Amino acid sequence: MQSSLPSINLQQEDKNLKAWIIGQDVFIQKLKMQDVLAFKSLYKQYAASLYGSIIRTVTDEQKAKTILQETFIEAWEFLPKYNESQCKMFTWLNRIAKQKSSLVKF
Repeated sequence: MQSSLPSINLQQEDKNLKAWIIGQDVFIQKLKMQDVLAFKSLYKQYAASLYGSIIRTVTDEQKAKTILQETFIEAWEFLPKYNESQCKMFTWLNRIAKQKSSLVKF
């Protein structure tokens, strides 16, 4: 019986994983050094997901946009202190957003 699964080159997959991990480490370091291009990339990567999380909490578009902006402003300020061994980047950003959302008066 023949397998219909494609053949996987494990050595290539291992190299790709290593490159991705190194790339992530470099990205985090650039963020910690407050590299503007890295920060723009961070925004593009997470803004939509964070906005979705925020809008479910506050239900007002303008307030949600303001909270999203404040979230990234605070992130920019505290990125040098971000510790990737404590939580993932999205989790960290989402915590900031939730804290900001909880301060909004309805």
